[in-house]
Amino acid sequence: MYWDYLLYPPRPSHSPVEFRGFYTRLTCEISPISVSIGSIPIEDGIFCMENLQDTKVIKKAHWKEAFTEFVKLLWHPAPTWQKKMVRWYSPKQLLRTASEVFISSILGRHADRRSIEASNRPPKYFDFSGIKDDALPPAPKEGYRITREARKIVLPTESNALWIDYVSDLGDGWDSTFAIANQLSQERFPIKLPNGDVESLHRGNILIFGGDEVYPTAVREEYQNRLVIPYQMAFSQIPTNQPFLFALPGNHDWYDSLSAFIEFFGDYEKSDFADGRWCAPQNRSYFALQLPHGWWIFGIDVQLQSDLDYWQFKYFKKIVEERMQPGDRVVFCCAEPYWMYNKMFASSQKKYEKSNLKMLVDFIDPHNELNETDNSIPDKSKHIAVFLAGDLHHYYRVWNRKNNDLNITAGGGGAFLHPTHGAAGKAFRGKEYSTSCYPEKSTSWLLGLKNIFFLPYNPTFGIITGVLYVLFAWFFVASLGESGFSRILTKRGDLLTLQTPLLIASLYNPFLSFLIFAIMLGFILFTYTEHNNPIFRWIGGSLHGLGHIVAALFTCVLGYATYLSVKPADATDVFHQLPAMAFAALVIFLGGWAVGSCLVGIYLLISLNVFGQHTTAAFSSLRIEGWKNFLRLKLDLETGTLTIYPIGIRRPPHRKEWEMQFSSRPDLPDHFALKNGGQIEAELIDGPIELTPVKHGKNGLEVSFP
Repeated sequence: MYWDYLLYPPRPSHSPVEFRGFYTRLTCEISPISVSIGSIPIEDGIFCMENLQDTKVIKKAHWKEAFTEFVKLLWHPAPTWQKKMVRWYSPKQLLRTASEVFISSILGRHADRRSIEASNRPPKYFDFSGIKDDALPPAPKEGYRITREARKIVLPTESNALWIDYVSDLGDGWDSTFAIANQLSQERFPIKLPNGDVESLHRGNILIFGGDEVYPTAVREEYQNRLVIPYQMAFSQIPTNQPFLFALPGNHDWYDSLSAFIEFFGDYEKSDFADGRWCAPQNRSYFALQLPHGWWIFGIDVQLQSDLDYWQFKYFKKIVEERMQPGDRVVFCCAEPYWMYNKMFASSQKKYEKSNLKMLVDFIDPHNELNETDNSIPDKSKHIAVFLAGDLHHYYRVWNRKNNDLNITAGGGGAFLHPTHGAAGKAFRGKEYSTSCYPEKSTSWLLGLKNIFFLPYNPTFGIITGVLYVLFAWFFVASLGESGFSRILTKRGDLLTLQTPLLIASLYNPFLSFLIFAIMLGFILFTYTEHNNPIFRWIGGSLHGLGHIVAALFTCVLGYATYLSVKPADATDVFHQLPAMAFAALVIFLGGWAVGSCLVGIYLLISLNVFGQHTTAAFSSLRIEGWKNFLRLKLDLETGTLTIYPIGIRRPPHRKEWEMQFSSRPDLPDHFALKNGGQIEAELIDGPIELTPVKHGKNGLEVSFP
């Protein structure tokens, strides 16, 4: 039996006491001995295993042995698939991420998986419009051909509309990912509109994963534990009307050159996801969906280079030329909000101007704000109605009143929260822009203050600074010698005059010189600025590195003073001094662990909340699970109006707040519910945004907000 999973609740005669972890229900009675550990009750010295229908005695055990098993179980109280949020500042994770990024960047440039897909799998698009074959434009008889695959959707009887769910940046912590998956699985749920009315939103007939389906890296086990199992649990029963699933890869999905992604989403022989909960018919990492009333959804794979490959560009170009009709509109889905990055990063704007991505946007709709064109360009009959993306883990909507362009970043599917203030909050200013964000910028600024507690949020990061401080002290003391360092400490104002001995020691000790240079260079390179500001990088990075060197000097003095106080007076050789030296090194390491971590937290806090830099670094350290979001789209089949409902979950329930029952499988629950009959509090965070087709107007659409 699976001891780590704690499968079934204890017998009714017991009084369960919850202890650590989700499923752990323990009962201990001293006399007579009675212990219940999930499905393994131990009573009166008899070790039993309880199944659904009966109880079988598998061996006799003394109560001491039972208590030993009880203690062992406490170290692994939660199932392995209930993952916590990724600790991005863990030294192990930092090394793993750096190696994955380096290797995938090399392979991405020289072995593009998208080209391999194009050569092995025929191109096709998916038609959900219900248009009969004889009403379609004739397909080309020769040349590059794209196959039409018609799909039928059973719509809700009480709603004459097609429903689509969009969620991005998921597969991180179990609590946040499962909360979003659970809300998506509801057949319908009410939402309060700004005018006070309540509208019932139906479950999506189509679900779109907008990118970064797993964190931290694309490994099959991580996909299974962080993505598949939460969604499989949320959709505990396969729906009668099986919904469709389409997925876009983000940069984290590309870290294994898309191998695991293709296995889960691009296997055209299997064509399902999460044991048949969804039909996943796509056979490439990008897709095109045709919807009723001239609506299309384009899913773009920009890989790690933020660009399209040749065959993908040709695929969408052919669809626009041969399949789209005059007046058709596109929902443009991309894994990266390049409209935001073009404002935040100068390098991104230059790269975008030369990319195939810009060529595709221009080809579909040259009359949009991203192209920075003027009104003299004639309006075409095909338009990009809205741009959707993730990658930034918040909700941020930008509407350009001048060009009627609508851009939405909705990356709140489960990953850590990104700030809405800082560089992102300053990207779109001016009277022509209408913006909305979740959380609000003031709330985001207050959340940034949590970096003052960087140490408890990232307890293992201090290992790096602790080791650096120990090496610094070792080289520094070795350069001056015990007698020289002792003379410095006996001088008046010794702590203020350490810079001179440090300069002398660095000149004569190449190891100390190299370490100081490495510390300064490392923190300068760490100072990655959103606006590519070299002044902030050099000044901010240098001050950050200098702060660590000064802190290392103080911890060195503290460690050496500790060494002098514990060193035996008669210790004349190194062997007898080793215990004192080891204790001093421990003191320096602990000082570097605490002080170094606090300095990094203070630096991140000031960089983000004062200068608007380090948006990712400053919030990945906090691993905030709240303020999650997704989009629910409603396409009215009578009017052709597309309505976007941005849905937010301010606080996902903790795993301890769920009650789960097992029956068919011992490792996954068949039924779950919040304790005391509670419900996840979902709210409308913007809009609803209505896109109504019109014959006259910019982009052929009328965008309206309440």
